[in-house]
Amino acid sequence: MKDEKALTYNNPFGMSRVHVRPTNQLGYVELSDGNTFGTYENISAAVRDRYEWDKYFDVSQSTYPKDVSKKYHGSAEYENSVSAVSVEAVGVAILVLFSLIPFSYWIMSLIKSTL
Repeated sequence: MKDEKALTYNNPFGMSRVHVRPTNQLGYVELSDGNTFGTYENISAAVRDRYEWDKYFDVSQSTYPKDVSKKYHGSAEYENSVSAVSVEAVGVAILVLFSLIPFSYWIMSLIKSTL
């Protein structure tokens, strides 16, 4: 399951092995379907690497779906799926996620201290 891999390898964007640009990937795993899946130290490292990917390939926010589809995956179906994702919504989701992580650790420490 892709979501499970994303959590296991700290790779929420599903970035494959990096071949041509600088990266902070720790490495990669080979998947049973022949593809690769990059591994990161943490989610923050994956977010930084995705930013670097966008910068390296000069991806513009205004033409993001077209740029990503052209440089990453050439099918029209892929461009449509990228178009369906709101960049603003993803930004808010990442902000909320990073805001909740310290809170989650605090809750867990409270629970552990009562056991």
